[in-house]
Amino acid sequence: MHFAVGMACGATLSVAPCLLRPRLFRHLPRVLPLAMTAGGLAACIPDATRLFTEDFPNAPFAATLGSPALRDWLQQHADWFFFHGHLDRQPREFALHGLALIVLLYNLALLPNLFRRPRKPASPSRQESS
Repeated sequence: MHFAVGMACGATLSVAPCLLRPRLFRHLPRVLPLAMTAGGLAACIPDATRLFTEDFPNAPFAATLGSPALRDWLQQHADWFFFHGHLDRQPREFALHGLALIVLLYNLALLPNLFRRPRKPASPSRQESS
């Protein structure tokens, strides 16, 4: 669910400038999936220490990247990353809801590409005769 909420916030942050400057909408189909992925990854940063302490304890630099000091600092500043602190306080995980939201958001991001007009092929240039 953290990734899905981060994606939604990344999408909102990339659409907001387009509402202020409508000319930017033409760049949105290329930028939106990247902004959503970056937002989702940013929302998962505070939980990265758990990855090194529980899942990969023998990985290189696992002691440093999974240190309690880093974990405490990231959890203290977790609300920088798209409502992370609020999601951690939820009594249920909502993992299936998050997966459905991820699939929905990525499909919505690709939707403008379906309605884009194909470009006309460039006219063949005149060949010079020798």
